Amino acid sequence: MTSEIAVRVTDRVDGIPGTRLYEAMRGDTPEAGALVAIVGVMHGNEPVGAKVLERLALELPEKMKAGRILAVHANLRAWTEGVRHTEDGVDLNRLWDRRTLASLGAMPPESLCYEEHRALELAPLLTQCDALLDLHSTSRPSEAFLLFRDDQRHASMARNLSVRNLVTGMHESAVVDGGLCSNIGLDPGELSRRLGFTFEAGQHSDAGNLERAWIVTIRMLAQLGLWAGALPDEVVPHEIYEVLDRFPQAPAGGKPWRFVPPETILRKNAPRALESFEEVEADEMIVRRGDTVVRANAPFTMLMPAPDARPGADLFFYAQRRHGGLSSGEYRTNSEARREARAIERMLDLLSGDSMEEGVTWVSFDNRRCLDLCADLIGRTLRMPPGHPDRRITVVGRGDWGGGETERRNGLRYRQAMRRAIRAGVPIERMQVLRGASLGWLDALTSASMLHIQKRDPGTSVKLLLSVQQPHTVSVLVVGDLEEAIRTGNQRDCRVAILIEAATVEPDEETARVRVVRTGVIGARIELLRAARNVIRALRQEHRHLVEDTRLFHDAELGPLVGPDGVLESRPDPSLIEKLRCAVLKLQLRLWCDSLRSEVPGTLNLTNSRALGRWLASIMTRSGILDVDSLRRLLIRPNGGGWVADLDRLERLATRATSQDLDDLLLAPPPRPSPRQPIIAADVDGDNLERWIGWKRYLRGYDVIHAERGKDLDLVFSERGIRDRITRWLKRAQELAAQRPGQVMIVMAGDGLNPNREEQELRAGLLQTHRDVLVDPNVRYLRIQHAQGTHLAWMKHVIETLSDRPDDGQPVALLFEAEHGATVNVVMVCVREGETDPWSLEGWNIECCAAVVSDLETRAARDYKLALFTERMGERREINQELLHFGRAHCEGLLKQVGWRARGERGAPAPGAIEHMFCQHLERWVEQVRALGTEGVIEAPTSDDDRADWVARQLGIADHTLARALAAEMTEETPAEAAARKLWVDAHAWPTVGDDDMGRAPQKG
Repeated sequence: MTSEIAVRVTDRVDGIPGTRLYEAMRGDTPEAGALVAIVGVMHGNEPVGAKVLERLALELPEKMKAGRILAVHANLRAWTEGVRHTEDGVDLNRLWDRRTLASLGAMPPESLCYEEHRALELAPLLTQCDALLDLHSTSRPSEAFLLFRDDQRHASMARNLSVRNLVTGMHESAVVDGGLCSNIGLDPGELSRRLGFTFEAGQHSDAGNLERAWIVTIRMLAQLGLWAGALPDEVVPHEIYEVLDRFPQAPAGGKPWRFVPPETILRKNAPRALESFEEVEADEMIVRRGDTVVRANAPFTMLMPAPDARPGADLFFYAQRRHGGLSSGEYRTNSEARREARAIERMLDLLSGDSMEEGVTWVSFDNRRCLDLCADLIGRTLRMPPGHPDRRITVVGRGDWGGGETERRNGLRYRQAMRRAIRAGVPIERMQVLRGASLGWLDALTSASMLHIQKRDPGTSVKLLLSVQQPHTVSVLVVGDLEEAIRTGNQRDCRVAILIEAATVEPDEETARVRVVRTGVIGARIELLRAARNVIRALRQEHRHLVEDTRLFHDAELGPLVGPDGVLESRPDPSLIEKLRCAVLKLQLRLWCDSLRSEVPGTLNLTNSRALGRWLASIMTRSGILDVDSLRRLLIRPNGGGWVADLDRLERLATRATSQDLDDLLLAPPPRPSPRQPIIAADVDGDNLERWIGWKRYLRGYDVIHAERGKDLDLVFSERGIRDRITRWLKRAQELAAQRPGQVMIVMAGDGLNPNREEQELRAGLLQTHRDVLVDPNVRYLRIQHAQGTHLAWMKHVIETLSDRPDDGQPVALLFEAEHGATVNVVMVCVREGETDPWSLEGWNIECCAAVVSDLETRAARDYKLALFTERMGERREINQELLHFGRAHCEGLLKQVGWRARGERGAPAPGAIEHMFCQHLERWVEQVRALGTEGVIEAPTSDDDRADWVARQLGIADHTLARALAAEMTEETPAEAAARKLWVDAHAWPTVGDDDMGRAPQKG
């Protein structure tokens, strides 16, 4: 025993079972020191903590020299039963943050399960401690790792606990609901003088767990001055990882997610072992649920995979290796850290400006990095002095509300950066895309956020423009004076981010799930600036028409908000903002009614949960509505053992809703506290400098393309270049298919060719090659046709060409979808590698992938486009896995959606089947345009040309010839089905002349 020190032991501290307090005593006087809690069996099937507590009981009488040690067997009942938690209980290690403890304390005791009682019982003891160590083990193989809060005190101690893998981010990014015991009583991201560590020793059955956990325990006690025994003197090099997100198991009642077996995964390295710290490659299959497969959209490190996770529990965590390091142990003051950060920031700004002037383009395929890059661009704007001509922001998009916890977490820094820009008085022009926007987001945009203007200079404002036509597939962020940069050629301080978004909807038991993948292209190249200007000009024109056509904005009381060209400008008047809020929300509800009216004729009975989920996914797919929670709340009501869909309530709200009605409609639980993220150097302090540096280095993980060609990724900005590349791919695919009939498939997701643009080049390039592919019996062909971007004349040309395809040729499949508009197109060449399904890309290896973005000026003679290409068929033989994943995820998501489709088992489907599918779309458009003409809310123009333009804007269709024909049907009374059939029959195939010059294939037989 330490000289003159005795250890006093008290069981059942404060009468709480499973607790024991060890106190170092010098005679009758406690020896001063820290109070440290060592917690074991937080989960009853993890025995390592109990073994450490047993060893402490044996050795503390000889080795303890100061302070107090609180030993806690946390989940006594589950430990006794040998299970993770009690049968009707919950995960005890998700009940410890401030809000959860307060919520449990307010509930009737009889309503709480054992774990909830236990958290309330132990919390008063644990919050008194100066430090806490929670000991765990994992269900799957894992190297040991230490999890802790990301500040200097924790980092300094973590470096000396002989643990190689150090993990942060769980607390700072609010990754888990309820909070870990090591962060007891704190809100997400909140700092505390109390130290808190969670140690994962290894797999439950690993014989080395006890020794590893013991070393961490006694090293921590020694650093805090409580341990007098000898310590191992080994120095362990460490790696730092940051947790980014979690993947939860599916909720109860449906099929669970299952990890994809290793033998079905193609990897560059060894087969997956399904263990912590395993590196997962982009596009690698991770989990499967029924016929739905989740793949990695970017490389990541897997942490704590748990194949047996219960419904809603953590199946695995996404992590990234951090390159920013940890504190060296020499503490920085806040001012020292900020000076260092500002120096780094200035250097990065200079390097960024130089690279932009050289024409460098940044490309990222990771959802989080795309949004974080946008936050960084906003941060750069915030650093400009007030009055700088480039201190301005223009943003086009549907908003970032909704999409699940992952989507909210991905956009955390972006939302905080934008809020700071509003508060700082940066001039902001918000072009709100209503298609895909949620009611919650529109409410936030037109209420509290707008009222921030009261805290700014009177001369600044947020300008709001609305779009009902632009699909949600492309978002744009511009920082700087775009017009001036294009005019002068000085692009150094202007940046454009174009985000290509693939959001697809899948049934999920009694609801539907929205899955989002993104590609971000960021730079200051003149081509990017012009592309952004085209989008912005089109939206300004559309907004002006919308304000003129929609009586909701003719309210005299809204007059002060309407500026030049109908732009809505915020004013620091709560009553005006409230009127704007009501007008925007009712407009969105009216648009929903217009989209849903043909989908919900009267009332519709849905007999079971699966039918409900499939129906929701179907109408979301066809309408572009992505707000599943609001859709369910407004349309669905229980009916015995099933549900009823009823449009009446939505119709009433869209026409007669009061402010109180909208408040009741949007009533939702308060959002979780949002941890503050350091974005610019001014946010940095001594505790978050390393995290900020790690984030800045993480951002620099994008692909940098210096001209138009990267290591495995090419950018093409010219129409000719895009068409030539795709033409070459199609020809090469035919050559491969001639050698391997049936083993090559061409996938094209998009709007197809446009007669308005292609007329001058009928005899050359893409049109001829595409026709050759359609009649080639060796090639499999899959087309996902964006209905709104389709030109009837071109569709008729496709059907006529398919009639020349041999009956015994390889299968042709067509899927029509109405969600994605005419802006994003994907082209892929695939080679068969295993078992395949007719409506899936599984079993196909992608050899080439392109994502092509076109602008909104669909009537222009030329269609400016941006394209990203990667290919394995070229000279480099290197393919960009992230772009490959984007293309696969975009197309696979569309294939999983509920929609109209036709497939020929051998050769092409019958022409009548394809015509029937498109006529169904035409029938829906006829019904919609007739409803628009009789509503009384929107007035149609009287002249034929203006009315055709108006129809095209209202329906978002690209074919103005079709728009003119639909406009003529507005006042007709023939059945919609007959009208649709007539529109199809009257359309002429394109090209209409020169078939012989086009190399028409020989007739069959």
